[in-house]
Amino acid sequence: MNRRRPPAWIDHGFLMLLAVFCLALTVLQFRWTAELSTAELESLKDRQEVAARGFCSEFDSELRLHCEALVPGNSREIGEEDFARRVREWNQQHSPLRFSRMAIARPSGASLELKGIDLVTGAQQPQAWPDRWAALESNLLRKSRGGSPPFADPEGLLLEFPIRGGHGTGAGSSRASGPAEAGWFILEIDRDDLRNRWLPQLAQKHFDQGGSFPYRIEVISRNRRNALPIFEMGPRDARENPIQMSFHFQGQSPDDRTGRPQNPLWTLVTHREAGALETIAAASKRRNLTLAMGVNALIFAAGLALVRQTRKSRRLAEAQVDFVAGVSHELRTPITVIRGAAHNLKRGIVREPEAIHRYAGMILQHAEQLDGMVQQVLDYSTTKQRGHGSKPTLLPLQRVVETALANTAPETTGLQIDVHMAGDPVQVMADEAALIRAVQNLISNAAKYGGSDRWIGIHVFCDGEQAIVQISNRGMGIPAEEQKEIFTPFFRGSAARDAQIRGSGLGLALVKEIMEAHDGTISVSSDSRESVFTLRLPLAPHCP
Repeated sequence: MNRRRPPAWIDHGFLMLLAVFCLALTVLQFRWTAELSTAELESLKDRQEVAARGFCSEFDSELRLHCEALVPGNSREIGEEDFARRVREWNQQHSPLRFSRMAIARPSGASLELKGIDLVTGAQQPQAWPDRWAALESNLLRKSRGGSPPFADPEGLLLEFPIRGGHGTGAGSSRASGPAEAGWFILEIDRDDLRNRWLPQLAQKHFDQGGSFPYRIEVISRNRRNALPIFEMGPRDARENPIQMSFHFQGQSPDDRTGRPQNPLWTLVTHREAGALETIAAASKRRNLTLAMGVNALIFAAGLALVRQTRKSRRLAEAQVDFVAGVSHELRTPITVIRGAAHNLKRGIVREPEAIHRYAGMILQHAEQLDGMVQQVLDYSTTKQRGHGSKPTLLPLQRVVETALANTAPETTGLQIDVHMAGDPVQVMADEAALIRAVQNLISNAAKYGGSDRWIGIHVFCDGEQAIVQISNRGMGIPAEEQKEIFTPFFRGSAARDAQIRGSGLGLALVKEIMEAHDGTISVSSDSRESVFTLRLPLAPHCP
């Protein structure tokens, strides 16, 4: 049957258009990715200043919160019970900042009385002035005798806050005047905790770039410019794009309770590592471009799969049409013969016993042919849906071949059949009826397509752990391009169609289904002289 197929150039044209589309999309994505990378690079450059500002702001905010929680606003708030409660409440906040010492200093005659404060309980105990606080003690003595500038610790770790007499204001007040100073509250930031924990955490939080740290960070005291940094982190060779920002204002409020703004104690200096941001931007560009190209490749692969599936569906539809046409033709021939013979018998045209016997044999022969065709279709449908239905049993392949030969005797009459079987039983675990059907189909095909040589070769043997059955014929041969298709349902070779040899296109497909149900395989090798079909099954016991 000739049908008009869609030209092959339609599929090729679709693939070409899809390839051009994917290529154009890749080019556009490359440009967009480059623009995005440039914008990201500029964003990374701006982010350095934003990160520095966030670093300083968070430090100042955190220190301000501590000061507001701890620093008493006036002398009435430094009673031992009230202040101990204040310290305990401060400890419950679990804030990241830690202090090494806390104390209250008050004038006592010509000297200053110092009371240390327990950092856990808030209890106050008199103590001597630490050596590290000598400069602070001198400054506060001068203040108590008539005034002195606010104390500025060279490292910025030691902070002092005035305590007003009477009803002063609380910590953080912006009030410009008030009662005279009745004492001073002193805090010392824990140097080791600051360097090893808190500042590194702040730096990692604000300057980390997705797992990389391309910045050099230094915290320098404004009062000791030539001294070593209070804190440093990051690559030492980073020197690009320096940014300086001042922070850590003493008192952490707009005034020092006497109306005088305080100067910042520290300066944050940040440098960017040479080429670091460019490397980050380039990596991001490569990542985005790779993702885009992967998506495009998936689009093209999906299009290719669609074309292949469409071709396969088209071939299957054509094969089904061929099957219907072939089966219709195959059914029509025996039905016509049966109808004609029955018509002659009914009308009494045939009266002689010998002729009646011949007509009955003709009807029986064509009825069996119809039954065989229907049975083949049913066998394929059943095997396709459920595999081989019976429980596998141990059986020798020699018996399977002998039974198949007996069943196909009417088809192989007059043919030369050469059978070579291994002397010892070649045993397999299989459904005997299904396996006989598979071998029988191959023998029938060999008889049908054997050509003028009228020869069939059957060979049964072992090959390692496999049982082998080979069935050969010397017929018309199978073109190389059709050898992979002949096991497809409803497919019939071009030579068979041209020679108008009967067939449904299900015989070899049924053999393949039976073999796969037994964990076996079927293959074919063919040239212009001989075709060999090979069945391979797992061997049951050891085969010599």
